[in-house]
Amino acid sequence: MRRILHLLTVLLITSEDFSQLSEADEYYNRGCQNLRQENYQGAMEYFNWAIELDLKHYTGE
Repeated sequence: MRRILHLLTVLLITSEDFSQLSEADEYYNRGCQNLRQENYQGAMEYFNWAIELDLKHYTGE
């Protein structure tokens, strides 16, 4: 759990554009909502989708 929160913090800090929410940001937000509701499986799914989108964005795929 701590690793996930640390990763999210790092990704948000290194984000290049804070002016608008991306699709990945929306998935991070939904993942956090699931964490608050103790729906860990749902949170992991949203975080995985968000990470995949961020990787595609930063690698240009």
